[in-house]
Amino acid sequence: MHDLGFLLGEPARARVFAAALRELCARFKVLAAESYDILDEVWKACGRSYERGLNSLDALARANGQGRKTGSGTLAPRLWQMGRHADVINYCQMDIDLTRRLFQRATVGMGRLNRADGEIRIRYLVHHEGAMVWRP
Repeated sequence: MHDLGFLLGEPARARVFAAALRELCARFKVLAAESYDILDEVWKACGRSYERGLNSLDALARANGQGRKTGSGTLAPRLWQMGRHADVINYCQMDIDLTRRLFQRATVGMGRLNRADGEIRIRYLVHHEGAMVWRP
């Protein structure tokens, strides 16, 4: 992943990075108006029953052949306080990549995802004729 050590101690680069991050956040706010939460869709498909170990990102990724998470979000605050910002950012990037791959698998598979206890079908958003449409 990315080594962000170049930002530390260099205010000019940090300002450029912060400006780029603000721009991305502004774009994200627009995109979030039509948000999609794959975990929420998994819960809906399962009748909102939370069974420990079946609906986590790690469990879903493993059940769908996408590998494992690289760590635990519970460590992120401590790592950040220790100044290990690149480690936290890399961890978040890996979670985003796993989520993206699960979404792609669901889209290609017509909404089908595996869980450790079997297959489920989730809704997913697709672009169709210039609009976002729910499938299936």
